[in-house]
Amino acid sequence: MGSLTIKYIFKSVAVLLIVLITLIIAPAFSLAKRPLAPPTNLAAIPGDGYLSVSWTAAPGVNRHRVRWQVVGETEWNKKMVYDNNFRIKNLTNGVRYKVQVKSKMRFGSSKYVKIKATPADPNSPIGGTDSDNDGLIEIVTWQQLDDIRNNLTATGTIVGCPDDGCHGFELVNDLNFNDSEWSDDGDGSWTPIGSWNDPFATTFNGNGNTISNLTIDDDLIEYEVGLFGKTDNATITNLTLEDADITGLENVGTLIGLAWNTTVTNSSAIGDVSGEVSVGGLIGVASRGTTVTNSSAHSYVFGEMLTGGLIGDASDDTAITNSYATGTVSGDEYVGGLIGGTSDGVTITGSYATSGVLANYFVGGLIGSALDTAIAKSYATGFVSGDEDVGGLIGYADDETTVINSYATGNASGDDNIGGLIGWGRDTTITNSYATGIASSSGTTGRLAGSLEDSTASSTYAEGDIASDDLVGSLDDTTLTNSAIKTATELQEGTPTATTVANPIFVDWDEDIWDFGTDAEYPKLIVGNT
Repeated sequence: MGSLTIKYIFKSVAVLLIVLITLIIAPAFSLAKRPLAPPTNLAAIPGDGYLSVSWTAAPGVNRHRVRWQVVGETEWNKKMVYDNNFRIKNLTNGVRYKVQVKSKMRFGSSKYVKIKATPADPNSPIGGTDSDNDGLIEIVTWQQLDDIRNNLTATGTIVGCPDDGCHGFELVNDLNFNDSEWSDDGDGSWTPIGSWNDPFATTFNGNGNTISNLTIDDDLIEYEVGLFGKTDNATITNLTLEDADITGLENVGTLIGLAWNTTVTNSSAIGDVSGEVSVGGLIGVASRGTTVTNSSAHSYVFGEMLTGGLIGDASDDTAITNSYATGTVSGDEYVGGLIGGTSDGVTITGSYATSGVLANYFVGGLIGSALDTAIAKSYATGFVSGDEDVGGLIGYADDETTVINSYATGNASGDDNIGGLIGWGRDTTITNSYATGIASSSGTTGRLAGSLEDSTASSTYAEGDIASDDLVGSLDDTTLTNSAIKTATELQEGTPTATTVANPIFVDWDEDIWDFGTDAEYPKLIVGNT
């Protein structure tokens, strides 16, 4: 065989090897660089010395890397799992663990998804004692606060509890989330106490203490988001949340995400809250007879629908009394300075909002949309801006809503149905109330209401120019009695005793409810008279 033939054979083999590398090996290297989708719906159910971890695998993925460590430590334990669940055993009860799971195939992997959980014996009560024998288990540390999720009704034998057992928890000192083990790795996020299926259902007394810098921002925590996720037949009192930063999707509030049949008193929240549906500075949803009394929120609240400075959505005989909100509220529809939307027998008494409100539809200084709602002795002072159905007090009112002894002073602006007190009212009764803000739009506009349909207004006034301003932009089957445009001077100088036949004003207004002040002051509600 000649040398040329040998060279030709070697050359042919070399070419063939290059082709094989191109067709087989190179794609394998390319595949190794291709990221996989991560698992979703990661959950960790605590047990006695273990965590049962489960997840939903990404399409086409049947191998996962699971790793876990004690929060605050650096060493990881690892396991390759060929399923979508894994029980991590031999853990220490009461110790918080960080668990991470990622898709892991031969030629690719995903980013880790994360969760934190604490194993606990479900038959054992949480740590803590009742040293003062008042029936409330004392919470001193973040770990004890977290352990409440393992005993949502405060049952069990606790040192110091009365003979008939304890009935709740009490915070005995301030807690700072920045000092907790939850935030030591820079991505700390609180897991709400109580869920849709297992709500918090007992008493929590803050004793005037403050929980500061609470943070919730976890893609796996989207519903019922707050210090407490869901409460049912619960009582929360005397607690302040300060500098909170809360993010979720639906039913989002600093204190409670979803409150059913819950009593909240003397509690407040300061911070930022954001979500999409039912987002509130203090409570996301308040329903089924929940009561909120002497409570407040000072927040920037952002949502899309049903967004309020204090509560996102209130319904089913919920009562709000002597409570208020300040800050800024923004969203798309059903947005209010105090509450985004109310319905089904809600009552609001002696409450107010100073929040500025920015949205598109159903936008109010106090309530975005009020259906079958009774508002009394309440007011709003913030500016309100939107597109349609925008009011200084209520954006849209319907279904036998009543407004009595209330007022609004903020300006209202938009495109259509804009009013100083109500944007659009239907089947609504307004009594002994007034508005002083400027209502402006290119459509239907009134200094008191943009549109009123099948409604009544009595002894109700709005500041404006008698010659050029409309009290109500559009009237349809509506009765107005002793209601009119008044000048600033008339509103400031008028009193029930100074009224005349020629210029009636404040007829039948109760001086035990209203303080008419000096001749340079508008009437104000007497504080505490609810």
